[in-house]
Amino acid sequence: MSSSDPPSQTSQLPHSDSRGPGVIAWLITALLLWGVWLAVGTYLYRFDSPEQDPLEGVRAWRRGLLVLGCTAAFLTLWLLALAARTRRSSGRNGS
Repeated sequence: MSSSDPPSQTSQLPHSDSRGPGVIAWLITALLLWGVWLAVGTYLYRFDSPEQDPLEGVRAWRRGLLVLGCTAAFLTLWLLALAARTRRSSGRNGS
């Protein structure tokens, strides 16, 4: 390829991180820990006392699981989007 050749489309794409999934893995771990922190806080710091409502403990577990489930759903969608982007960019590079 000479210096007068126009740059190819693949050279204009942002380069992936050559260090591997380190930054993404740290970010996912931090978001997961944050979701666990929120879920535990939702369970521990409920507004009603168990003496007033005997089912409050069950509801507190459900609220904690709901927060954890929403965190897991967000991370799952994000990982699927990253996987689709990786697949799409590797398909462009291979053609």
